[in-house]
Amino acid sequence: MVDLGQSDLSLRSDCSGDKQFLRMLFATARLDAPLLAQWPVAQRDAFLDQQFAFQDIHYRRYYDGADFLIIEQCGEPVGRLVLDRSTPDWCLVDIALLPEARGKEIGRKLLEGIVASAKAGRVRAISLSVEPGNPAYRLYSRAGFVETESESEASIAMILRLS
Repeated sequence: MVDLGQSDLSLRSDCSGDKQFLRMLFATARLDAPLLAQWPVAQRDAFLDQQFAFQDIHYRRYYDGADFLIIEQCGEPVGRLVLDRSTPDWCLVDIALLPEARGKEIGRKLLEGIVASAKAGRVRAISLSVEPGNPAYRLYSRAGFVETESESEASIAMILRLS
Protein backbone atom coordinates (compact mmCIF):
# COMPACT_ATOMS: atom_id res chain seq x y z
CA MET A 1 0.00 0.00 0.00
CA VAL A 2 1.00 3.64 -0.24
CA ASP A 3 2.58 5.13 2.89
CA LEU A 4 1.08 8.55 3.57
CA GLY A 5 3.06 9.05 6.76
CA GLN A 6 1.68 11.32 9.47
CA SER A 7 -1.21 12.83 7.57
CA ASP A 8 -4.94 13.38 7.79
CA LEU A 9 -5.17 11.42 4.54
CA SER A 10 -5.94 7.73 4.27
CA LEU A 11 -6.62 5.25 1.51
CA ARG A 12 -9.08 2.38 1.40
CA SER A 13 -10.23 0.00 -1.29
CA ASP A 14 -13.30 1.13 -3.13
CA CYS A 15 -16.50 -0.88 -2.84
CA SER A 16 -19.92 -1.00 -4.47
CA GLY A 17 -21.17 1.59 -1.97
CA ASP A 18 -18.76 4.12 -3.48
CA LYS A 19 -20.32 4.12 -6.98
CA GLN A 20 -22.40 7.26 -6.41
CA PHE A 21 -19.41 9.17 -5.03
CA LEU A 22 -17.18 7.95 -7.87
CA ARG A 23 -19.76 8.95 -10.50
CA MET A 24 -20.06 12.42 -8.98
CA LEU A 25 -16.27 12.73 -8.76
CA PHE A 26 -15.96 11.65 -12.40
CA ALA A 27 -18.24 14.50 -13.47
CA THR A 28 -16.25 17.12 -11.54
CA ALA A 29 -12.86 15.91 -12.76
CA ARG A 30 -13.58 16.31 -16.46
CA LEU A 31 -11.85 19.17 -18.23
CA ASP A 32 -14.99 19.65 -20.33
CA ALA A 33 -17.24 20.11 -17.26
CA PRO A 34 -17.97 23.81 -18.08
CA LEU A 35 -19.13 22.84 -21.57
CA LEU A 36 -21.24 19.94 -20.28
CA ALA A 37 -22.90 22.26 -17.74
CA GLN A 38 -24.60 23.96 -20.70
CA TRP A 39 -26.30 20.74 -21.82
CA PRO A 40 -29.83 19.85 -20.78
CA VAL A 41 -29.63 18.01 -17.44
CA ALA A 42 -31.10 14.71 -18.68
CA GLN A 43 -28.79 14.61 -21.70
CA ARG A 44 -25.72 15.54 -19.62
CA ASP A 45 -26.49 12.98 -16.92
CA ALA A 46 -27.07 10.19 -19.46
CA PHE A 47 -23.81 11.06 -21.23
CA LEU A 48 -21.83 11.19 -17.97
CA ASP A 49 -23.37 7.92 -16.74
CA GLN A 50 -22.30 6.24 -19.97
CA GLN A 51 -18.78 7.74 -19.94
CA PHE A 52 -18.28 6.83 -16.27
CA ALA A 53 -19.35 3.24 -16.97
CA PHE A 54 -16.99 3.03 -19.97
CA GLN A 55 -14.05 4.37 -17.95
CA ASP A 56 -14.73 2.02 -15.04
CA ILE A 57 -14.99 -1.02 -17.32
CA HIS A 58 -11.82 -0.03 -19.18
CA TYR A 59 -9.77 0.55 -16.01
CA ARG A 60 -10.90 -2.67 -14.37
CA ARG A 61 -10.22 -4.78 -17.48
CA TYR A 62 -7.00 -3.16 -18.65
CA TYR A 63 -5.54 -2.66 -15.16
CA ASP A 64 -6.98 -5.79 -13.54
CA GLY A 65 -4.10 -5.94 -11.04
CA ALA A 66 -4.50 -2.31 -9.94
CA ASP A 67 -5.53 -0.96 -6.57
CA PHE A 68 -8.79 0.99 -6.80
CA LEU A 69 -8.70 3.27 -3.79
CA ILE A 70 -10.79 5.98 -2.18
CA ILE A 71 -8.80 8.92 -0.84
CA GLU A 72 -10.16 10.09 2.49
CA GLN A 73 -9.31 13.20 4.47
CA CYS A 74 -10.31 13.06 8.12
CA GLY A 75 -12.47 10.04 7.25
CA GLU A 76 -14.42 11.75 4.44
CA PRO A 77 -13.99 10.76 0.77
CA VAL A 78 -12.27 13.49 -1.24
CA GLY A 79 -11.00 11.56 -4.25
CA ARG A 80 -9.82 8.37 -5.83
CA LEU A 81 -6.55 6.78 -6.75
CA VAL A 82 -6.03 3.96 -9.22
CA LEU A 83 -2.49 2.60 -8.98
CA ASP A 84 -1.26 -0.46 -10.84
CA ARG A 85 1.56 -2.04 -8.82
CA SER A 86 1.25 -5.45 -10.49
CA THR A 87 4.34 -5.03 -12.69
CA PRO A 88 7.97 -4.06 -11.97
CA ASP A 89 7.20 -0.54 -13.23
CA TRP A 90 4.14 0.99 -11.58
CA CYS A 91 1.45 2.87 -13.48
CA LEU A 92 -0.42 5.75 -11.89
CA VAL A 93 -3.67 5.25 -13.74
CA ASP A 94 -5.81 7.96 -12.15
CA ILE A 95 -5.88 10.52 -9.38
CA ALA A 96 -9.06 12.56 -9.09
CA LEU A 97 -9.98 14.98 -6.33
CA LEU A 98 -13.17 16.84 -5.53
CA PRO A 99 -12.95 20.52 -6.55
CA GLU A 100 -12.90 21.64 -2.91
CA ALA A 101 -9.93 19.30 -2.23
CA ARG A 102 -7.78 20.59 -5.09
CA GLY A 103 -4.91 22.96 -4.46
CA LYS A 104 -4.56 21.84 -0.84
CA GLU A 105 -1.42 19.70 -1.14
CA ILE A 106 -3.37 16.41 -1.27
CA GLY A 107 -2.02 15.50 -4.70
CA ARG A 108 1.52 16.32 -3.60
CA LYS A 109 1.17 14.20 -0.45
CA LEU A 110 -0.22 11.30 -2.49
CA LEU A 111 2.61 11.51 -5.03
CA GLU A 112 5.21 11.68 -2.27
CA GLY A 113 3.68 8.59 -0.67
CA ILE A 114 3.55 6.71 -3.97
CA VAL A 115 7.17 7.58 -4.79
CA ALA A 116 8.39 6.67 -1.29
CA SER A 117 6.55 3.34 -1.43
CA ALA A 118 7.92 2.64 -4.92
CA LYS A 119 11.48 3.39 -3.81
CA ALA A 120 11.09 1.16 -0.76
CA GLY A 121 9.87 -1.61 -3.05
CA ARG A 122 12.75 -1.05 -5.47
CA VAL A 123 10.42 -0.13 -8.31
CA ARG A 124 12.31 1.08 -11.39
CA ALA A 125 9.82 3.67 -12.63
CA ILE A 126 6.34 5.09 -12.33
CA SER A 127 4.46 6.07 -15.47
CA LEU A 128 1.27 8.04 -16.03
CA SER A 129 -0.72 9.89 -18.66
CA VAL A 130 -2.25 13.32 -18.26
CA GLU A 131 -4.55 15.29 -20.53
CA PRO A 132 -3.10 18.43 -22.12
CA GLY A 133 -4.28 21.41 -20.12
CA ASN A 134 -4.77 19.45 -16.90
CA PRO A 135 -3.36 21.46 -13.96
CA ALA A 136 -1.97 18.18 -12.54
CA TYR A 137 0.72 18.34 -15.23
CA ARG A 138 2.57 20.96 -13.14
CA LEU A 139 2.30 18.75 -10.05
CA TYR A 140 3.78 15.78 -11.92
CA SER A 141 6.58 17.91 -13.38
CA ARG A 142 7.51 19.29 -9.96
CA ALA A 143 7.62 15.70 -8.65
CA GLY A 144 10.21 14.81 -11.30
CA PHE A 145 8.05 13.19 -13.98
CA VAL A 146 9.23 13.93 -17.52
CA GLU A 147 7.42 13.63 -20.80
CA THR A 148 7.95 10.56 -22.95
CA GLU A 149 6.72 9.82 -26.41
CA SER A 150 2.93 10.12 -26.30
CA GLU A 151 0.79 7.73 -28.28
CA SER A 152 -1.93 10.29 -28.94
CA GLU A 153 -2.71 13.99 -28.85
CA ALA A 154 -5.32 13.31 -26.17
CA SER A 155 -2.76 12.56 -23.48
CA ILE A 156 0.80 13.29 -22.44
CA ALA A 157 2.79 10.25 -21.30
CA MET A 158 5.14 10.90 -18.39
CA ILE A 159 7.61 8.82 -16.40
CA LEU A 160 9.57 9.11 -13.21
CA ARG A 161 12.66 6.92 -13.24
CA LEU A 162 13.66 5.72 -9.79
CA SER A 163 16.73 3.65 -10.64
